[in-house]
Amino acid sequence: MVRFRKSRSVYTENSSDVNVIEGEGNRSEETNRRPKDTPFRQQELTMEVPIFTPFTTIAIFLVISVVFLPVGVYLMNQSASVVEQKIRYDGLNSLPILSDSCKIVQQGTSKTCYITFEIEKTMEAPVYLYYELGNFFQNHRSYARSRSSVQLRGINLLPDSFCDPLSHSVISEKPLNPCGLIANSFFTDKFELYSFNNSNIDDGSSEPVLNETGIAWQTDREYRFKQPEGFKKSLCVNSTCEECLGGITGTCNTTLFNGETWAYWYPDDDEIDYLYEIYPDNISPILGVEDEHFIVWMRTASLSTFEKLYGFIDRTLEKGSTVQFKVESSFYVAGFDGHKALVLSTTSEVGGYNPFLGPLYLVVGGVALLIAVYFAAMSKRKRFVKIRYQHSNEPLMLEIDLSHRR
Repeated sequence: MVRFRKSRSVYTENSSDVNVIEGEGNRSEETNRRPKDTPFRQQELTMEVPIFTPFTTIAIFLVISVVFLPVGVYLMNQSASVVEQKIRYDGLNSLPILSDSCKIVQQGTSKTCYITFEIEKTMEAPVYLYYELGNFFQNHRSYARSRSSVQLRGINLLPDSFCDPLSHSVISEKPLNPCGLIANSFFTDKFELYSFNNSNIDDGSSEPVLNETGIAWQTDREYRFKQPEGFKKSLCVNSTCEECLGGITGTCNTTLFNGETWAYWYPDDDEIDYLYEIYPDNISPILGVEDEHFIVWMRTASLSTFEKLYGFIDRTLEKGSTVQFKVESSFYVAGFDGHKALVLSTTSEVGGYNPFLGPLYLVVGGVALLIAVYFAAMSKRKRFVKIRYQHSNEPLMLEIDLSHRR
């Protein structure tokens, strides 16, 4: 059982608490600086101090082991059920043909290559497509803090102090919207489901499609990333840009978005570099900071090697089938000794593949079980310290009984 001891502090009045101040006219004034006579002011509040007996200590560690060991086994089984395949395409892997077609040797260049996955084990729908970056420290303090949440919500047009050290374009010297290191190091590689071959079955079903919507957190899409205040867009068919937007003043442009012509207008477009101008091949001016690939990138990773979701295939991939992706590689990683990889993976009830969490639970549960067994063995040999306690203002007294010591 757990026993409790009550303790109280005793206030001792000191003569130094009373000061005599002599003033003019031989007058004296006595000032008493003693706190009010309340338990709180006099530090006489009671407190309960638990004293753990051998029985309660053993019971606590047994409960920990009983909880952690089954959870660890469950997590390991769930992680083992995840099917994952990975192909590295930065030019440093063991496939020379793929390396030559995907390798980027200079910043600002791009190449197109094709990556083929041969499905080794059936992947149940949905199958998720991730890109992996290595040796890229999104968790660095200076990098993670370099963003303006107010600007990303569309409230401010211009950068603020949170954008340091990157608030203006290095090329045009214009203010950036969005500013900061995270937004301006956006991952620019693009992936397209190029071909699919299912040699095992011929059920006449449609070809799989790579879905790139619904990959960002709902709270991010709805609240944290908004186009700047004053931004206008409209579907524009058989009309001029100004007519579609209602007679706005300033630069008005049109663009193709999802096969349709749209008109758009950004405030102070001539004086600010917006996201679609920084990444014209990746970001549509209709979406801007609301592009889900950009939103996923802005949620920084906690480790230097990480995976970020690019899309998902809402169809089961049978064993023996092949899936080929067209890759437009433009993100330069050789400059920081990084690596890039494309990952196909399923998920389990507790998320994706995680080889660390299950063993961690098993280790904690196993250690707790060993401690419980050790304490149980020691208690039978009567080598525990005996404790004598009393309800008084005196300190806790200990008595050590070594009579049974061999």
